Amino acid sequence: MNEAKKYEYKTARLCGVMMLLLNVSVAAIGYLMIVKNLSYHYTKALAIFSAAYTFYYCITAVKNAISFRKSDSPILAASKKLNISGAALSIFVLQNTMFHTFGEQTVNTTHANFLTGTVISLIMLFNALSMIYGSHKNVIKQNEE
Repeated sequence: MNEAKKYEYKTARLCGVMMLLLNVSVAAIGYLMIVKNLSYHYTKALAIFSAAYTFYYCITAVKNAISFRKSDSPILAASKKLNISGAALSIFVLQNTMFHTFGEQTVNTTHANFLTGTVISLIMLFNALSMIYGSHKNVIKQNEE
């Protein structure tokens, strides 16, 4: 493999490291949403627009993941994982927004937000670690060649 590909793998690995740092801040935000019950209260119209954006973002992330699944570019692979993680985070924020805007006290929002936040954080952690591990493995393979 050439130097350009090696640079792409190093860049993808750096994206994974930065995503790990982002995961720490997402966990802190989740903590504030769940434990401290801090959230914004949106108008119903803004909550509906937020839902439309979230659905658009999720559909676009899945479409791009399917479109670029056979690409051998490490940058595109990192981009797919970042988009999927962003869409998952958007779902978590949408859930919290919907609970605070339309929610009634019949639903235990703390447990629902805890479960969703944990799953989202694990998705982001898995994506970050897979980017770091896969890219690092390929950089080592290129150094041996």
